[in-house]
Amino acid sequence: MIKLRLLGFLVSSLFVVTLVDAQQVNLGLYETAVPDSFEVRAFSTGADIEGFISSLTLSIRWESAAGGVMSATDIEDACAGSPILSTGGVHDLLGWRYATLNVFQLRPLGEDCGITSSGTVLFGFRIRELGGCRNVLLVGNAFTGLNNLDYYLSVNGFDVTGEILTAPISSGDCPPCEPPVITDAGAGPVPYCGFGVNLWVEASGTLPDLSWYRPNGSLLSWQPQVYSPTGPAGLYTVVASNACGADTAQVEALVDTGLCVPPAIDSVWFHPGVGGGQGAFPRIQLYASATGNCLSYMWTMPWGEVLPMNPEIGLTVGNPTEGNYTLVTSNACGSDTLVLFVEPPDPCVGPVVSNAGVTVQDSCHTGYVVFDVGVSGLGPITTRWYGPDGLLITGSPHFGLPYAPWGTYTFTASNFCRTDTVTVFHGPADTTGLAACEQPQILSITASSVVACLGDTLDIVSSTFLTGPCASLVWSNAEVLSTSGDTVRVLLNYGDPVMLTATNGCGQVTQEVPIDVIYPKVIHRNQCRVTGPLSIDSLVALYIPMPEGGQWWLEGVPHSGIYDPAVDTSGMYQYYMDTSGVYCKVVEFGLHEFPGVYAGEDTSIVVCSTDPPFLLFIMLGGTPQTGGNWRYGMQPASSTFDPAASAPGTYTYRLSTMASGGGCSDMAEVNVAVTPASTWYADLDGDGLGDPADTLLACEQPLDHVAVAGDECPEIFGTVGDPCDDEDPNTHNDVVGADCVCEGELGVGISEWGQGRSVLWPNPNGSDAFFLKLPMEYGHTTILLADATGRNLLRKSVVASSSPIKVDLPATLAAGTYTLSIASDRGFEAKRFVIVR
Repeated sequence: MIKLRLLGFLVSSLFVVTLVDAQQVNLGLYETAVPDSFEVRAFSTGADIEGFISSLTLSIRWESAAGGVMSATDIEDACAGSPILSTGGVHDLLGWRYATLNVFQLRPLGEDCGITSSGTVLFGFRIRELGGCRNVLLVGNAFTGLNNLDYYLSVNGFDVTGEILTAPISSGDCPPCEPPVITDAGAGPVPYCGFGVNLWVEASGTLPDLSWYRPNGSLLSWQPQVYSPTGPAGLYTVVASNACGADTAQVEALVDTGLCVPPAIDSVWFHPGVGGGQGAFPRIQLYASATGNCLSYMWTMPWGEVLPMNPEIGLTVGNPTEGNYTLVTSNACGSDTLVLFVEPPDPCVGPVVSNAGVTVQDSCHTGYVVFDVGVSGLGPITTRWYGPDGLLITGSPHFGLPYAPWGTYTFTASNFCRTDTVTVFHGPADTTGLAACEQPQILSITASSVVACLGDTLDIVSSTFLTGPCASLVWSNAEVLSTSGDTVRVLLNYGDPVMLTATNGCGQVTQEVPIDVIYPKVIHRNQCRVTGPLSIDSLVALYIPMPEGGQWWLEGVPHSGIYDPAVDTSGMYQYYMDTSGVYCKVVEFGLHEFPGVYAGEDTSIVVCSTDPPFLLFIMLGGTPQTGGNWRYGMQPASSTFDPAASAPGTYTYRLSTMASGGGCSDMAEVNVAVTPASTWYADLDGDGLGDPADTLLACEQPLDHVAVAGDECPEIFGTVGDPCDDEDPNTHNDVVGADCVCEGELGVGISEWGQGRSVLWPNPNGSDAFFLKLPMEYGHTTILLADATGRNLLRKSVVASSSPIKVDLPATLAAGTYTLSIASDRGFEAKRFVIVR
């Protein structure tokens, strides 16, 4: 087991380095100690993220042939709460099985759940009944039924969806991967409407993933057959890929124009609007009837607004005004137009406009400008503001603009009766300058170097045409150090391109300065338990391809490419090299060394269910450090293991130390197996039978205890019904009675049996068994072998027959003289039996 782990970066073969991009959250899938169980971790590409998860959608995938089921009970909640499994559980598609999980409630990221760069466990899950080959992964072609993204995550209401970091987690008996090959791909003809594509593809190889892309490069579908009613004609690209290769093909969807019928408008009409009670605003419903294929219907209102119409339901126009309503229908092969005049009922009172004006904070256009107008009359009233260029600005009578060019602004107010119009001039009282004003122009921009490093100082020369009132030149994304005529000296200390903006009362124009700025790639790495020199180049190569031919610097002094913990310290190491003719810093590598921690070595132990509770910590190998925490699978666990109550399995000890900027962690495992205790019975008389009233629970056999119960006479050798010797020569058939006393019967039985009707051989005996021939009338017979002290060493029940009976001897019998007792319901015999070795 590798004993070095890092909290400051992701230990994986796949790394994502976010440099200047907006903050995101990347996901990774990781195994746990429980077979076929996993956890999903989230990694922030910037600062720690707190607040709440407002939405989360992602899918897990594995091979359908591997089986596998999931239900709500297979999901272990963590920082993302308890995700909901999509309706129907798992879904099979194209040889894959998908399980989609969603979080829709507001899930607070509590004290221990902030999303950090070192990883935060969102939730865990297990897949039951898996078999054969499987590759479990978070997928790019998610079967969500929602947005079909890789995954979607919003925190505090903001979309922070990043990337999936981890490759498939493989297990089982998997055959070699075969790279995909596209064997067939095509597109059906696009209808004359210009939309509606039908695509298909076939590919060989090991379960290839398929991706269709639209002519504009956006993703269309993951399916082998795609029908998109809104897809335009054009060149579509399909990519087949799997873990060992990829193949690409392009197909062109062509429009079939042969069946296009030009539009022809039959008629247009209107009806009063439906609905509304007393005081409701007036409205009309426009309709049209036309022939032709794939027609679009566009109405132009008397006030210039253009609105589309659904021919099935018409177009509702609220608060219409008198005038011409023009309909234009069109398709791929023509258009048609018809005008409908609408006259409102009489009498009718139109709106009244008053007090139109402009309020400025600056005499130039660069200040904040507020437009305001009063409107009265029967409503509701439709209002519109138009700029000097005639374009619609807003429908609100009152609004503000951060930049408003000088000129005449027009306001219109309309109701069902008519339209009232007023104009407002925004500009200086003396309009001479405005009349002579022309739009600004940037004629040229040149820099003292076309390639520069971040932090360099450059001279930039600009040529502009800039006249009229309120003329100004503004440089952005650079710090202006000085200005001399058309030349400015700037410091390149921003990440965005340097821009020049020229503005006057007539307009504004912006142009980017042609400079290729070399920005360094910024990488941070936390290093734990550094015991010897490290190659800085090799550490950087874990994240990005390491450039060659440069020089490392630290705090303004050249530094070798080796980090020696004996003399070096944590810091930002800069790598400079010649790039496109300039010597620039191309890598900033933050190497942060932290003291390591040691959680001990993995161990495995077997305990008995009757053992007392013990500390798991003392079972770890090595000399572990204290201060960690225990987990069982994905759940927190007690540091004390109780064999009588705790679940057996793998317990993980996790230890971490955090410092400013990062820290280190380590983990070790204790695998505990529990042997169930057995019941043992006291055998104080040594007859091989235990006292059922005197028991012990133990995994190993205790002294003077046996596994067999049934001794009704625990204080004497034997039990009720066993043959014995009451030491009275005048009795026979001696047995242990119900009162646990050995007693015999008076009579002539001894003289009759004294001759011994049974035959025993060999005797003496040097083997591991002897043979006994019993008279048939003996029936059920008990055989006892006792030593000179009367201790019973062998007890066997047999049935007399015509064949000899073989009796195995205990291997532990020593040489000597023994007594063999033969007792049946017909009498009793005792024979001397000699064993030689």
